[in-house]
Amino acid sequence: MFGRALLSYRCLLLLISNAILHGQAWSKSHDNIEFNLKPKSCITMSKGKQCYGNLTLYWQLDRPRNICLFSQTDKRPIYCWSKRLQGNYEGSFVLFESNKYSIVDIESKEVLMTETISVTWVFQESRQRRRWRLF
Repeated sequence: MFGRALLSYRCLLLLISNAILHGQAWSKSHDNIEFNLKPKSCITMSKGKQCYGNLTLYWQLDRPRNICLFSQTDKRPIYCWSKRLQGNYEGSFVLFESNKYSIVDIESKEVLMTETISVTWVFQESRQRRRWRLF
C-alpha cells in the first residue's frame, strides 16, 4: 500500500518538475522581447458599430533588428523601424471586430510578438425595428 502511494508521489513530482522546466525554457526564449500594446479592448454601443481608439505600442528587443508593425486586417505595415533595439508608436484605429497586431522581423519574416485588441459591445444587435403609429 505504501509502495503504490510512493510511486504516485514520485510520478506527480516528476510531472511537476517537467512542467516547470519546460515553462522556464519557453520563458527564457521570450524573456528578451518586451511588447506592450494598449488598449487591450475597445467598447462600442452595439454590435457591428465602429469602435474608435488610440493605439499605444512599446517594444524592446535583445539585439537591433528591422521591425515592422502589422495589423491583421492590412497587408502593408502600419509603421517600420530600421536597426532598432526599441521603439514606440502612437496612432488612432477604427475597428468593427477584434484585431491582432504583430511586430515582425522583416529580414527573417519572423513574427516576434502578437497581441489582440478585443471589440465588445454594450447592446445586442436589434432585429426588430419599432415603428411609431399615430392610430
